[in-house]
Amino acid sequence: MEYLEIVNSVVLAILVALFFMQNKVLNSVKTFFEIFDIEKVKQYVKMNEETVLGKAANLVADDEKMRDIMHEVTSSKFEEMSKFYAKIMGERLVQSAVVNYKFIKGTIAEEDWERFVDEQLPESKEFLMKMLYPEDSDNTNS
Repeated sequence: MEYLEIVNSVVLAILVALFFMQNKVLNSVKTFFEIFDIEKVKQYVKMNEETVLGKAANLVADDEKMRDIMHEVTSSKFEEMSKFYAKIMGERLVQSAVVNYKFIKGTIAEEDWERFVDEQLPESKEFLMKMLYPEDSDNTNS
């Protein structure tokens, strides 16, 4: 019996020690979480974010140097963007002109071509008339 009492005492001592160690760990974790109050951290992050956004807005709005840089960048790229846009739009306009040409030639009587173009496509008249009457445009270019 004495042996069992000793074993029980040792096991009890180990359990008590484990309990106090576990309690110490829990208290440390609790203290750690108390230090980092989530709401305060969120407020700090929001405040920092607003400060950065405010500084960026002021930099863009108020800084003459930034405006000069932005002007230089947009000016240097404007010609390149214009050429790119003109190329794309040119291809689209040619496609549209071909569709209009085929539509006019296929559905409208030849004697009504000029009147139709005058009424419906006045901005494209010169180009379409050259397509519809290529023999006339060859004579005017000679």
